[in-house]
Amino acid sequence: MKNLIYLQKNNIMKKIFTLILAVSLSSLIQAQPTLNGNDILYSADDNFSVHTGTQSGLSGGSAGNGVTWDFSTISCPTVQTLSFLPTTSSPVPYSFPTANLVIRDSNGDLYLYEYTGNSSWQRLGYHQVSTSFTTSFTNSEQIMAFPISFNDVQTDSFSGSGVLSGITIVRSGNITTEYDGYGTLILPYGTVNNVVRIHSGEVYSDEYVSYGMQVDYVSDVYMFYKQGINYPLLSITSITTSSGSSQYASYLDQSHVGISETGTLAGFSLYPNPANDFVTAEFESDAAGSAEIRITDMSGKLIGLSLSEIEAAGLQSIKIDVSDFQTGLYIVSVSIGDKTSFIKLNVE
Repeated sequence: MKNLIYLQKNNIMKKIFTLILAVSLSSLIQAQPTLNGNDILYSADDNFSVHTGTQSGLSGGSAGNGVTWDFSTISCPTVQTLSFLPTTSSPVPYSFPTANLVIRDSNGDLYLYEYTGNSSWQRLGYHQVSTSFTTSFTNSEQIMAFPISFNDVQTDSFSGSGVLSGITIVRSGNITTEYDGYGTLILPYGTVNNVVRIHSGEVYSDEYVSYGMQVDYVSDVYMFYKQGINYPLLSITSITTSSGSSQYASYLDQSHVGISETGTLAGFSLYPNPANDFVTAEFESDAAGSAEIRITDMSGKLIGLSLSEIEAAGLQSIKIDVSDFQTGLYIVSVSIGDKTSFIKLNVE
């Protein structure tokens, strides 16, 4: 691609970078966050407020490094509280002697029994209060092993059983967990940098032994994590069975995310917008430093990237050639230090 991004200051062109040069430089400065056990080490008495909602056809976006995932318009109208409890505060602690944590849903009906530690995160089974149904995994499900780094792929098998109204139900399956991307996540309340995406896929079945019946499930989950924030910033879950499919999403309330994560550049604007030839981005910079300009499509795929040095604080002007871009919507971002701003660009 011949697209070039030009940086102008005081109407004098300073530097021109081709995409090939920009991408090679970006490989040197882009951090690759590694998730350790303490990044997902829930503690008893933790409570997380999450926004939830059913979805239809929601994409998890692209994999890769330096991706921008834009979920600024996601609709999750229901606010729920998930509680993390010690096993002694759960209905059937004796069924899960190795569990060190219980997750209770907002309705108080479902309890997930888990083990979290520095080396792994495992699911040991669950209990449903309304049906008095307990499933205990004799072969626990390892959701994630630590540390996990970019492009790591982990697999595990799990199995267990329980009795519901005199019927033995055996659950067995496999899980594949992959760290497939890192970058910037845009949520309805702001942006979060250095985010890790974990893609988890489960294939499992419930066998109703006495009836000779089996129900198959396929679960596909995207989880977006930030180091130091134990709960996923965003989760997208799709489940398919023989009777149909469903999808739902949840994102972490802003109260659990550091204010500094949503820092933005003052006066960021794009004009003209829509554009078909060139577009100019303007913003205020508080100080000199390195500016990174990214253009991604709506799936998060990187289309263009450039780096340049800002020599002094004040109004900055960036002229972007979009003449070779296909018609559609794009996201233009400018990052300086810990501040990042995003604007959607319509190319006609």
